[in-house]
Amino acid sequence: MDGIIRKLSSGEYEFGEFEGGPKTIQVYKKGSSRCVWVKNLEIVKDDVFYSLMYGKYLWKEGLSSYEIKKLSTVMGVGLYPYSFDRAYEAVNHFDLFAGKQTVDTNFVFLGAHQIKYTFGLEYETSMGCIPEWLCFHDGLIPLRDGSISGPEYSSVVMAGNSGVNLMYQQLKTLRSHTAFNKECSLHMHLGGYPVNKNAIFTLYSLCSILENSFFQLCNKYVVRTSKYKKSGKDYCTELNHYNDFDDMYTDLVGMSYEGSLTAPHPADVNRGHKWNIHGRYHDINFINMLCYQQPKTVEFRFLRPSYNFTKVYTWLLIFNAVMLYAEELSKFGSLSPDDLFEKMQKTNLPIKLKDIIKRIYDSSVSKVVIENISNLLFVAQLQESNEDFTGADTSFEDSLMTDSYH
Repeated sequence: MDGIIRKLSSGEYEFGEFEGGPKTIQVYKKGSSRCVWVKNLEIVKDDVFYSLMYGKYLWKEGLSSYEIKKLSTVMGVGLYPYSFDRAYEAVNHFDLFAGKQTVDTNFVFLGAHQIKYTFGLEYETSMGCIPEWLCFHDGLIPLRDGSISGPEYSSVVMAGNSGVNLMYQQLKTLRSHTAFNKECSLHMHLGGYPVNKNAIFTLYSLCSILENSFFQLCNKYVVRTSKYKKSGKDYCTELNHYNDFDDMYTDLVGMSYEGSLTAPHPADVNRGHKWNIHGRYHDINFINMLCYQQPKTVEFRFLRPSYNFTKVYTWLLIFNAVMLYAEELSKFGSLSPDDLFEKMQKTNLPIKLKDIIKRIYDSSVSKVVIENISNLLFVAQLQESNEDFTGADTSFEDSLMTDSYH
């Protein structure tokens, strides 16, 4: 490509041909659709600024300090200023984003060594936009979601301590460049769980048992989004009760189980109309485990949006523990929630969430996770006492849940 390759001592720019890199950007003049490619952001950093209003880098020349401040701080709505096509599914851009992330931090996070599963997050936003180079740097894939006014940023697949570090910087970037409102949610995917009937149904049964424990740590309308979202729809209802795997499969997929856990869902064969899959709109979505070649993930859908790392990481450790425990319980066979609960009681196995945390994690890890579970409960109680049933006020969590894992 052709563009600016260096800044001369005279202050003028030299143009030439170059290959794009991780900090290659496009710079626009305000009100113009024409841009100049710049080899590296560092070359022009004194002469440009990033506009949250337009989602673009703009030249400072010709703009007053007031205009620059307004354009750089007021977030725009409905933007998609990216050079690649907008998709509904992150999997469509996995190859494009592969290997382009840089982990800036090198913290050793408490508990990260015990995270068995890969993980990814879907951050829904209402306004603002993250620069394209920073999306690649942090592993944030901008997607289309018709239920929100800003982009949905889906993370790349992450794992272990390096993945937690990447998530840490994702949340910092999201906080500085975007915002969320009541229409938004936070979804967390975990992958690497055994893909077989017995293990899947055991996890489903265990999640059914723990469902109310999860809800106590959330806002009152956690599974009643129709009460406050403009669509009037419930996007994460309670799990249905099933007696066995075949019963679950038939209800969620809409056809009888015929031996395959990789066949496409009949309501969205080509993965372009996921909103037609009604079985995914539960607080925990098992459709990816029951259908499609990839990604084989369990999606926890009931979290309200948050840029608080300690809160988000606490939930990741909770879900990781629940899935590890479900793998352990699958030795009993494919049991319904009622039968599994009875079996756990008879064998003196943990049933309460905090006891499960203690069973799965080292004492140093479980202590901090349990402290933060108590903080989640306290925040939920404060929000309800203030009649904030949607969990809109996140100031409580930011004041209570400071970095406690590194």
